[in-house]
Amino acid sequence: MGCEGPTVRTQTYRPRAMARATWRANGARGQRMRRSAEPTDRAAPMKLMDMATGHWKSAVVREFAAMEVPAALRDGPLPDEEIARRCGMHVGAGKRFLRAAEGLGLLVKDGGTLRLSEMGAWLDKERPDSFAYTVLLESSIPHVLAWTGTQEFLRTGEKSVSSTLKVDNYWELFHSESAFPDHLELFSKGMTSGSTVEVASILQSEINFKAHQTFADVGGSEGMLLIGLLETCPGSTGVVVDLPEVVKRVQVPATLEGRIETSAGSFLDRDAIPKGKDAYLLKHIIHDWDDEPSVQILSNIAQAMKDRSVVYVFEMIVPEEGGPDLSKMFDLHMGIILSGKERTVTEFETLFQAAGLKLSEVHRTESHLSILKAIKS
Repeated sequence: MGCEGPTVRTQTYRPRAMARATWRANGARGQRMRRSAEPTDRAAPMKLMDMATGHWKSAVVREFAAMEVPAALRDGPLPDEEIARRCGMHVGAGKRFLRAAEGLGLLVKDGGTLRLSEMGAWLDKERPDSFAYTVLLESSIPHVLAWTGTQEFLRTGEKSVSSTLKVDNYWELFHSESAFPDHLELFSKGMTSGSTVEVASILQSEINFKAHQTFADVGGSEGMLLIGLLETCPGSTGVVVDLPEVVKRVQVPATLEGRIETSAGSFLDRDAIPKGKDAYLLKHIIHDWDDEPSVQILSNIAQAMKDRSVVYVFEMIVPEEGGPDLSKMFDLHMGIILSGKERTVTEFETLFQAAGLKLSEVHRTESHLSILKAIKS
């Protein structure tokens, strides 16, 4: 994911003598080239070049966060050499890196110094709503390597992690003996980091969560969604359900003591789903899985629901119409690393029906997430 600044039209200056020499050397061919080299003709190749070098931008954003550039600038603007030193960079290489980061809009030139832009400040790890760990996860080396298997995915329809990461499935990266033993911690922090923005958009949606007294946050990781909901729903209680090594990371705020529980278990195990809750929450779960296991997860929840219970699924929705949308790229990503997918509303309806549920409402949020509300059919 990247952000681009406003388009700046530039005009290349060449001395007249050089222009005349080039014209004489090219002759008639040069005349044809001049006639075809209109700005509109160059726009498409330059856009293609921008796409082809997208991994360069990803690396710059990753190291900007990893090498703590925002931390170096918390107290204000600094010369590029000083920033490089504080971040442990080779000064010459660091200056070039910071120039590239400024070009991406992460920094702003301020006389002879550089300061954080509004966008760059989101990568400060100490910021309460920091987006740093989400960026570090999505631009991480395992994710980059997985995408080198794109052609394998296209030819076979199967995830590429067996050949690119030497694991049978993505979740094996969480094992301490994997080639990336710190990936579980990064994954958990990345999910929490992204949740800050997402949860805010969910709480600002049209859904009246105060209508529910009990919640089950299934696959809830560190419980950010449940914590956010309970803080706005006085008197409500909830339980976070996730794997043992994940729920131990849940930190219950003092203000919610006694209102949040944790339960170790897998949502693929029917017995692990708490029974009789008013509302079941699934955020970024269904997109991890192909249709068959997705139906199993939803079926496990359906059998635990009361007649008046509801399930909220928080996912991207792939639009039916054409045009750019982040969900279309994430759909590829999920197929490459997990055999998962992003889905259209129609595809979600099919899943719900197969699980004994009925889609009743769809709500857009101000983030990339939508909320799908389902009831027992």
